Amino acid sequence: MRKIILLLLATVLLIAGLASCAAPTQPLVLLGDAEPFLFTARSYDLADAIDARAEQFSLLAIAHDGFAVQLRDGLDNVQLRYRNGWELYAPQHPPSANIRDIAQLIVLSEGDDPYTVRLIDAEGNVQETTAGQLFMHPPQRALRRIGTSWIDYHRASVFHAEYRVPLSELLPESRRAAIFRRCGAVTFDTMAGRYLLIERNQIDLIAPHARIFDIPDIVGIMADSPILQITQLFHDAMRFIEQEQPVLAIKIDGLGWEMLEYAPFIRSLNPQRALTVWPPITPTGLASMLTGETANVHGIARRGQRDLLVDDIFTLVPNSVHIGARNSFINTSLPPQLTTSDADAFMLAQQAIAEPADFTFVHFKQVDSTAHYHGPHAAQTQQAIAEIDDFVRMLAEQFGGRMIITSDHGLHNTADGGNHGLFLPQDMLVPYAVR
Repeated sequence: MRKIILLLLATVLLIAGLASCAAPTQPLVLLGDAEPFLFTARSYDLADAIDARAEQFSLLAIAHDGFAVQLRDGLDNVQLRYRNGWELYAPQHPPSANIRDIAQLIVLSEGDDPYTVRLIDAEGNVQETTAGQLFMHPPQRALRRIGTSWIDYHRASVFHAEYRVPLSELLPESRRAAIFRRCGAVTFDTMAGRYLLIERNQIDLIAPHARIFDIPDIVGIMADSPILQITQLFHDAMRFIEQEQPVLAIKIDGLGWEMLEYAPFIRSLNPQRALTVWPPITPTGLASMLTGETANVHGIARRGQRDLLVDDIFTLVPNSVHIGARNSFINTSLPPQLTTSDADAFMLAQQAIAEPADFTFVHFKQVDSTAHYHGPHAAQTQQAIAEIDDFVRMLAEQFGGRMIITSDHGLHNTADGGNHGLFLPQDMLVPYAVR
């Protein structure tokens, strides 16, 4: 019996020993500019395990004692191993790359990261950062109280350890800023005392002592931004219609604020500088104008999405006319009359306002198409803007109701023309005029 007991005990110890060798006792979380990953096995080929978001990136490994090493020029033949702690085995790198007792493993984008967060102002100044790059500032490690609980007279306070960077280090504090989330929601607030929080592979905006003011997964912040957004078109139109004033709303696709200098008539209406929505693309902008909501509410957050989650203005105002561009872009309750050119759209608009409906919506497209091909300030684009400006002037002379003129986005220069869809002042700022 004694031998059997000893044999069973040895078997249990052997199984426990094998189990302890099968997996590390402390998983390691991949941070920064890569898809989330949890290292739990004993060995990894990092070139296969890391799914970086940018083609060019480096790897930062930080040990528990604060020693850190940054690996560049690829991860071929670099292994992550667990041997009484995480370590790198990098035979083709200098000896310092073989760091041990790793506490954090961070991917840093060094190229075009689609999750770049841009900190901008209305004058065009831009700073870019990513969750990984914020670790190089360096961030502050802080404990933030989550709550306190009691049992009898025994108390325990709970904190959350986080890495954060004072926003003032990257963007001067302003009286007002627009904070955009990737889901499309926007918040207007001051930046005093705010921090950028590194949350694994995204960036949140936080106030240091009140989690209720946290804004997760931001795409950008515009300091000293206008409060007016293109969603106001819906609300202004509904207000005028309730006052029994017919409304002609004109959407000039791609007309950014900086491009307004080529439109003398629209400038004479004293337009305000307004924010478009995120993302600054035609389907999202069109949906926001027609519903008064941002993408997180109306559901059009990217190209290819067509079905609105809320009612559009045509549902609420049955006596409407909808004159579209060459493409409908989204599904609306009143399908647009599609046109082959802006000249055709102008003629249809003239016919519509001869006996005006309660609401007439006209979408001009040529400015955007020309700016994509030639650039937002090219001579061809200036000519296209001047032509639309003349159409707007003639419609204004013929229409006796209220007019709203705005755009869905602007464009920035590229090597082969122009483009949009980024959190940049050129893309995000547009004119908004009411007559």
